[in-house]
Amino acid sequence: VALAANQGVVSVAAFEKVIALTGDKKVELQRDGLATAIRRVSLLSSERSRAVRLTLGEGKLDLSASSPDLGEAKESLSADYKGAGVEIGFNAQYLLDFLAAAGTDAISLELKDHESQGLFRPHGESATDYRYIQAYIESRRGDGAASATINRELQHLRAALRLAADGGLLAKPPKIRLLKEN
Repeated sequence: VALAANQGVVSVAAFEKVIALTGDKKVELQRDGLATAIRRVSLLSSERSRAVRLTLGEGKLDLSASSPDLGEAKESLSADYKGAGVEIGFNAQYLLDFLAAAGTDAISLELKDHESQGLFRPHGESATDYRYIQAYIESRRGDGAASATINRELQHLRAALRLAADGGLLAKPPKIRLLKEN
């Protein structure tokens, strides 16, 4: 996709390549229950990575975290899921940021495999259609970028996608929520 602006031509990768549009492993979860479980489990996560492992399996979502100094925490949530299992890790704070911004009682989680980004969406009548760009945000935080810097980058992405929609290249740009800044 190429966008023309007053400053010249800007090349923007197709957002479908950056944001997974769907995963074949889908589950709906209660937002508050998931947030509470993540908070509890993440107490024992490594301070450096804040990693929480999500393992989706028949009828449940297991959450776990461990730290060499603190030990291991595990929690299980019931989930209406039937299908192949998948395990994937996320930064607990990034998930909690999304859950705080979701604005619905339920969220949907779509996963493909342990190497692909997960797609979290608000679920329900008041849900908006936006994609949470977890993999990008994690990569930028791993590079040491501050929330304010990542938010500026996400705002530029919003603007580019809006231009693409205005130019007829996208039916509707996804809404992109910004991170909470401290």
